[in-house]
Amino acid sequence: MKLKNIFRAISTTIAATLLLASPAQATLILSISDGTDTVTMTDLDGNGAVLFIGQIGDWILNITLGVTDPLIGDTNTSRLDLSSLNVTGQSDSGGTLTISLTSTDLNVPYGDTSFTVDLGGTTDGSIGFRSYIDNTNSPFGTGTLLYDTGILTGGGFSSTGFGGITVAGPYSITTVATIIHDTGRSVSGFNHGVAIPEPASLALLGIGLLGLAFAIRRNSRSK
Repeated sequence: MKLKNIFRAISTTIAATLLLASPAQATLILSISDGTDTVTMTDLDGNGAVLFIGQIGDWILNITLGVTDPLIGDTNTSRLDLSSLNVTGQSDSGGTLTISLTSTDLNVPYGDTSFTVDLGGTTDGSIGFRSYIDNTNSPFGTGTLLYDTGILTGGGFSSTGFGGITVAGPYSITTVATIIHDTGRSVSGFNHGVAIPEPASLALLGIGLLGLAFAIRRNSRSK
């Protein structure tokens, strides 16, 4: 109850001080599975956050936080952020852990727009990330693949993706992280964020203005 009260206080403070409000309340769901045991958590109070701390099979410690509207994002941007720390035990079996986070009932922006995906972390094994948008608004929907990192291995990693997309509200955003530890006593930690910002036409306008400024500066130097 104390944790829920903290999330409620944070969301209330942000709404009061920044006057940020979403036209529709997002629904956040977290799923963590080692192939045998699965933990599912839903943000029933609409605070914009879910948190799991515990053990899943040979994964003796998992700390996972998922965040979405109204804690992050605004009336022009939909965002989904997943952070996680994962440790396997002393056995030599290792294992595979799949962490999925989805946010439904998102409706900003609308139409032709853009997206960005940013992630980074460290791993003692291998890890891969996928990001999706689903215009049917299905939880964990995989209608359109936004970004796939493939398999990342060995120590620190980072990756960034961006592109254009057409969204029709309401829609869902889903991120999936798949972690593989070949042995025990291994650690993987990461942060994976997806943002669908302003309409692409505004982004193109910004690029056009930058191009114009560069042309003017180059012309003035030539003179």
